[in-house]
Amino acid sequence: MRMAWPGDVETEREESRQWDGTPLPAALRARLKRAWQKVQQLTEPIGSLEAERRAGLRTREERVMEQVHQFAPLRGMGVKSAWRLVREFFAWRDFQTPKQVGA
Repeated sequence: MRMAWPGDVETEREESRQWDGTPLPAALRARLKRAWQKVQQLTEPIGSLEAERRAGLRTREERVMEQVHQFAPLRGMGVKSAWRLVREFFAWRDFQTPKQVGA
């Protein structure tokens, strides 16, 4: 899910007002600034991970990537869920019987 911010978040935060028109308290503005910095810190690594996944899916060099491609179009399963399912269950385990799946 991508969140798009219409405009500059910094200016929006500084220009925000309370319900009665008074400016936000300085402590709240500082808290919002820290929260926004945290969002920015987390957004960059997530974007690079998603880019790596997309590049891997385009090449399909590994058997795992082919399995992700098979699971992704299933109803209710997207690329992220397919990626996690294949990596958790099929990438490093070799199931021989159904009992091993449940164990």
